Amino acid sequence: MKKLAGVWIDYKKAVVVKLESGKEVREEIESAIEHHPRIDGEGKNFTRMGDQYFSAEKNMEEKMRHQKKQYLSEVINHFKDYDELYICGPAMARKDLAKEIKAIRLNMPAITGSDSCDHITQNQVAERVRKHFEWQ
Repeated sequence: MKKLAGVWIDYKKAVVVKLESGKEVREEIESAIEHHPRIDGEGKNFTRMGDQYFSAEKNMEEKMRHQKKQYLSEVINHFKDYDELYICGPAMARKDLAKEIKAIRLNMPAITGSDSCDHITQNQVAERVRKHFEWQ
């Protein structure tokens, strides 16, 4: 029997629904990504090195990019040995997850569907996954 999984993901949390051997298992994964507000106007944050000034924004962006990659890897570990995967969620996180899965390739599930949707409950995620795979 095929092992099926679905995930709703954004950069704050992910809800993974696994369908296997007649059972449904749900898992919620919290993100550890630090979201930094943009710094503008008077409150600019600069670092000085000699006669040069550097913005701390570049360091924050690099740190956030690393945290996003780590978060996506953590989410992937929850379903990496499954046969098929359905992904839903806001555009950026959903697309980044699909791109990361395609880059890994080895022992990754086939992505059978991807839909854009806003914030939904765990029950709604499970219902979408069951409907996608026509699973009772």
